[in-house]
Amino acid sequence: MTSSSTRPPGGPGPAAGQDAAWRGAAAIFQSWRFPDYRRLWLCVVVANSGRWILALGAGWLLFNLTHSSFWVGASFFTIQGPALLFSPLAGVWADRYDRRLLLALALALAAFATGMLALLTLLGLATAGPVLACTLLCGVAFSVQGTAWGSLLPGVVPRDTLPNAVALQGTARQGAEFLGPALASPLLVAAGPSAVFALAACCYGGAVLLALRIAARRVIPLRNSEQPFAPLRDGLRYVLAVPLLGSVVFLVAFHCSLTMTYQGMLPQFAGSLLPGDGKVYGALMTAVGLGAIVGTVTLAAVSNRRWYGAGYVVTAVASGAALLALGRSGSVVVALAAASAVGASQAMFMAISLTFLQQLTADGYLGRVTGLYNFLASGTMAFLSLGLGAFAVTVAPAVLMTITGGGFVLVAMAMLAAPAFRRLCRGVSAAELAELGLA
Repeated sequence: MTSSSTRPPGGPGPAAGQDAAWRGAAAIFQSWRFPDYRRLWLCVVVANSGRWILALGAGWLLFNLTHSSFWVGASFFTIQGPALLFSPLAGVWADRYDRRLLLALALALAAFATGMLALLTLLGLATAGPVLACTLLCGVAFSVQGTAWGSLLPGVVPRDTLPNAVALQGTARQGAEFLGPALASPLLVAAGPSAVFALAACCYGGAVLLALRIAARRVIPLRNSEQPFAPLRDGLRYVLAVPLLGSVVFLVAFHCSLTMTYQGMLPQFAGSLLPGDGKVYGALMTAVGLGAIVGTVTLAAVSNRRWYGAGYVVTAVASGAALLALGRSGSVVVALAAASAVGASQAMFMAISLTFLQQLTADGYLGRVTGLYNFLASGTMAFLSLGLGAFAVTVAPAVLMTITGGGFVLVAMAMLAAPAFRRLCRGVSAAELAELGLA
């Protein structure tokens, strides 16, 4: 008797369902077949967990030292602001030197800075100045890390696997927003910020070891030039020469400056929901990360890449609308639901944007284009975090979240209606994207 005769007449047997489940899981995690991708993925998980652990600890410490959202916003500025200088430089370095070693050096700098912050806090020497000095060093490290990660990724997986690899890396990067606060929140309540910073330093130390295990790859040296800024200028010209690529980069800049600057206001916003309870702040950050995990895993499961065009529009509008909903929430339960939606929509939008960027960019320019991408994204976010943190002293954070979230919805709808995006929104295959990038 064959196995098929044992199946019930109403449909396929359990084995068929199990096979379908395995095929679905294999489709989601197909990039993990490649050892260097697994190492890079784990490196991103560990390092970004350290980043969000640092953000939670620094925000809470500064708010309790100063009782002002301005200084919390200042910490986010020092974390994001160095991208204005170091992301373009890191792009040139990534196109000139070993991208793996560049990543390891940046991670080591972050480990040193968070370790110093743990020591200062433990000794009772942590005032606003030293804390911001340490977060500034971390900001320099972050600027280089982001560019190194982005330029390494296309070299560790085949081109047809790149959309899945980017989505899974988004799960690692954005999903660390869940893992980091989930680990740090109870530690903050039980042992204080010094233990939180020590945990961040350990994360970065582990990430250094993972980065060094990635195989070195040959980088085609940039041509020598008597003009020191010629490589930066060439990278900018390349972006402007491909209208669709430039449009993606600049839409991300608006997205980061308007919808991703709420972190500096989050401690004060959490306090307005339930005064004096640090658990709400940690829970909101954890909800953002959990939403990011769900969103990017969902994206990794998408097998039809033509969906990405429509998904780009939906997630762009949803990221602004979700932040607006967070600002309008009047209870902890509603705020947690809105924070999860913020995390999911933002993570999916950023993952799709990075997929388009890497498929549209030639390898010889990948470091500089990624550096420009991070320059615009992190740089604008740094200034807006600082400014909104200052405004939050006199204007309720809920009002500012409503304005920035609604503002990005309008910006996204206007930009996505432009000719450069119309073909993209109708659905473009990976091969067609590559042709657009070479056009």
